[in-house]
Amino acid sequence: MRRALLIGLAATWLGALATWPAYAVMALAAWSAVARATDRTVTRLVVRRYAHGRRPSDVPWAVILSPLHLLIGAIATVVSMILPALVGLAGVFAAALLLSGSSGTEVRPGAPITVLVGGILALLMLWTGPGGASLRRGSRSIVRRVVPDGPPSEVLAVVLTVVGIALAYMAISGSSSVSWAPLSGNPFGS
Repeated sequence: MRRALLIGLAATWLGALATWPAYAVMALAAWSAVARATDRTVTRLVVRRYAHGRRPSDVPWAVILSPLHLLIGAIATVVSMILPALVGLAGVFAAALLLSGSSGTEVRPGAPITVLVGGILALLMLWTGPGGASLRRGSRSIVRRVVPDGPPSEVLAVVLTVVGIALAYMAISGSSSVSWAPLSGNPFGS
């Protein structure tokens, strides 16, 4: 299942989100589209082999249909990211309100900690919410194919988790500045 590696990827994404929010969201959208396309390709191949048996034309058909699967995966990504985006935005504003009320200082939406809270909620909704099954299956297929099982997978999971925690810590502590590039600035205001 490679659960630890997927958790490490999530931690790295969250750390990147706290440091480079716009790029992290674009990377997540790209991953989601590719994972959904991978899921469609693998599922179609399995169904084809179940119906007709293994044939030499299986892989060529998968390659020929891959642009269509990527297009459908991109459309599914756009649709399936609406609810997580709303949940993430609600999390950003709720975290800003809660932190400013509890600390007595002004914590604005778009601060690294608020973006991190919103990102956690959005990622959970994307992974477990409507349309999440295709993302989960496709992500697992990609990870299984790219990273060998055993120690390489475990080491990479630890490294990714440490990198994610380090990025998030640096952003929250203020030792690195948050870059909203390619946006002109914080979309929540200064």
